[in-house]
Amino acid sequence: MSAGTVTVACKLEGGLILEADLQALPANDKRGATRLAIQIRGPASRNQPPPTYPLVGGFGITPGVPRSIFESWCERERVNGFASALASGLIFADEDISRVMERARDHAAKGKEAQR
Repeated sequence: MSAGTVTVACKLEGGLILEADLQALPANDKRGATRLAIQIRGPASRNQPPPTYPLVGGFGITPGVPRSIFESWCERERVNGFASALASGLIFADEDISRVMERARDHAAKGKEAQR
């Protein structure tokens, strides 16, 4: 797994929680615990106040996610419940936040074109 962090974009309304078993991760990502849960922000529920974090093209943006944890979660989910969300681009990440925001805008624009 690669070191560093990524910015995650998520279009799932309530976001999601990435859970990692830290025994399988590199030592620099363990943070002194055996399990880690990271909240990935979505565009928010209709019953909640507007989010205070960045929204781009209908995606909640979560910076600073350890790359190894996101990649580990993706590997597990490719065969589990979020496979279609990953494949359709409803959840994606990049180390460069500007590329994440550009891709979120592009995804939104393609969705608007498809509705015409």
